Order: sequence, then structure tokens, then C-alpha cells
Amino acid sequence: MATDLMLRLDILKEGGVLGDENYCRVLHIIQHFEDRYGLVLTEENSSALVTHLCSALERVSRGEPVEELDSDIYEDVIIQPTFEKAHKISTELQEMYPMIPDSELMYLNMHLNILLEAEQARIGENI
Repeated sequence: MATDLMLRLDILKEGGVLGDENYCRVLHIIQHFEDRYGLVLTEENSSALVTHLCSALERVSRGEPVEELDSDIYEDVIIQPTFEKAHKISTELQEMYPMIPDSELMYLNMHLNILLEAEQARIGENI
């Protein structure tokens, strides 16, 4: 795992934004990206995704409801060429951690689209 992203997680944990259990979950998810997809998450390519994931897991742990993403925004998400892959990954994450509600998948799909599009641009091919 990239040290810059680890620093982000440590700051969130030390600041009380991310609890120990969810810290471990996020580390597991980051490792899953590398093991399953060969995709190393870094501060540059996934800071928004990882920060959102930390906040989402903590909201779920506290029993807070998740408002669905605005439908107009989500319509833009689902037409992206990376949506199918993003949705596959978000569904995998939900299978790994069933406490992630369906409404949260919309946000994860949005962040995953951004990550996948950036990686495709970086390597010059479809992921």
C-alpha cells in the first residue's frame, strides 16, 4: 500500500473519524484492490474513494441512514464506460461487508468510476 494513503488513514484514525474495526476493513479493501485487480490505491488516484469509504463505514456503524445520490448525478455515473466494472467492484465490496447499504453503492460507483477512468487514462487502455 502506498505510504501517502496509509498516512491519510492514520490521520483519520487518530482524529477519531475512523474506528479501529473500520480501519481494518479499509486496509482489507485496499489490499483487495491490489490482489484482485493489480490496482495499487494511492493518495493521488483514490483519496476521495478511500475517504468516502471511511466515512460510509463509520456512518453505517453508527446506524445513520444514507441518503441516495441525486438521480441526475447518478444518471451521469451510469453512462460512463467504466460503470459496469465500477458496479462489479462495489457489489464485491458489499458482498465482503454486507453492512454496506444499497444506497451507499451509488456513491461507491461514482468514486470507482473516477478511479477507473483515471487509471485507464494513465495506462492508456481499458481496465
